[in-house]
This record gives sequence, structure tokens and C-alpha cells, in this order.
Amino acid sequence: MVTQTDYLLDVYFRQISAISLLSRDEEVVLSTDYDEALNPQAKIQARNDLIQANLRLVVSIAKQYVPQGNLTLNDLVQEGSIGLIRAAEKFDHDRGFKFSTYASWWIRQGVIRANDNYSRTIRVPIYKVEAFKAIIKEEAKFFIENDRLPTIKELYEISKQPPKHINDYLNQSYEPLSLSSPVGDNDDVPLEAFVEGSVAYGPEEGSIKKNIRDKVYEALDILDGRERIIIEMRFGLNGNQTTHSLEEIGQEFDVTRERIRQIEEKVLKKMRKFDVLSLLWENI
Repeated sequence: MVTQTDYLLDVYFRQISAISLLSRDEEVVLSTDYDEALNPQAKIQARNDLIQANLRLVVSIAKQYVPQGNLTLNDLVQEGSIGLIRAAEKFDHDRGFKFSTYASWWIRQGVIRANDNYSRTIRVPIYKVEAFKAIIKEEAKFFIENDRLPTIKELYEISKQPPKHINDYLNQSYEPLSLSSPVGDNDDVPLEAFVEGSVAYGPEEGSIKKNIRDKVYEALDILDGRERIIIEMRFGLNGNQTTHSLEEIGQEFDVTRERIRQIEEKVLKKMRKFDVLSLLWENI
């Protein structure tokens, strides 16, 4: 039986599917209008146009998280849309990235946090809560300013947290714990918002995976921003849960697939001095 909610959601999906996607040039125009428009109405219209053209991205991301919690797709779409709004307000086209690349992080964070608020099975000690909050705040700030997540070394430097807290934060996804987990005495901070991916490993496998990840990130540290993002997208690293083709990455950067192939080849040559390359191909 189709409920009223299902019917309205179907209508909504059909409506947003009819909205044309934006070209890179159109994104730049709208972003510029939002930043520079003197007329408040023009500013609001530019933001709304940028948001509406990317509502399909919200639905696409929200669908990935429906099986992981108790929230409905409708709930997750609403939470993801809030993330999309924040992305539209903070987007800087001068950094050279497509809006969808930037917005995906904000949308995913909104969906994950909302989902996990309703999926509670364990507790994290209260002393870790404030440390994790501080780390997440600095990580998000770094992402906004640099359009990428910080390296482990950078996370140490910007968070000003003790090494143990940083290690606990980074290693959470490798503990034999559920990622649907509340933290703190008041269940006020979701664990999954702190970790990458959605798989929890046992101690032995977790140790191997952690070692691989550490080696991969050490190698990634030598790359510039664009090179790092290309490798992360190709191999499904740093929150990119699926790998991407050369053509898909080329579309994100508005260059040809051949240009992405050239960049990838150059980057892999840079990384040859690290033993991690075979691990990257076989395990990531």
C-alpha cells in the first residue's frame, strides 16, 4: 500500500528530476551573484538556483544510508538538504572544484549525523566527547578553507589535541564496534560522524587495515591538493566510498579523461618510493 508520504516523496523526486543540471560556468555565475549581489532578493535567488539544481545529489547520497539506521528516506533527504544549503552558502568557485564535489561532503555529514542520532547501541566515554568535538570542528574548518580533509600531521597541528585523542579519533572505525553509536552522557554526539566509511573490523584485520591506511596517507602527503583528490577518487579514499573512472573525474575538474590519466600516471610515479602502491591496488 502506497502511503501519503510515499506519494508525496515520489512527486518530489519527479519535480527535482525535471530541474536542469548546471554547467561549470553556470555554477560560477550563481556563486558570484550570491557573493557579490547588492540586491538581497538577487542574492537569495542565486543561492536557491544553486541549491535546486543539486537536490538530486541529496537524494542520491541519502539513499546510500537508508539501510544503516531507523530514519526514512524522506527524513534523510531533509537532513541532507540542510547540508546542501550550507554548502551553497560557503562555496568558493575560485578554488577550481565543481559545486557537487564540495557539496557532497556537507550533505553526507548531515545525513550521517541524523541517521546515527536514531541508531544507538554503545557509548563512548564522556572524556572523549569534547576532544572529538574539537577535532571535528577543526577538521571541518580545514575542509572549508582547503577543499580537502587534513592529513594526519595537519590534524595534529590544527586540533591542538593530545596524540592519544587524535589516534582514538582516527582509529574508531577500526575497533570492533558498531558505527551506529551514541557518545557522551547525553547521547549528544554521533560516532559515525567521526569516522570514515561504514565498516567495523575485528582487531587483527583492523590492525592490518590501519597499517595500510597509514602507509597510503603517508604517501598522499607528498601530493598537492588536486593530485590528492584525484587519487582519492580513483581508489575510493577519504570518504569516497566508490572508485571513479577517469571520465568521471575529468568531469569533476572540467578536463579530459586523458588529462586525468596523465596526472594519475605522474602521481603514481611520485609515490613509487613508497611500498604502499601494491597495497593501494590490492586492498583499497
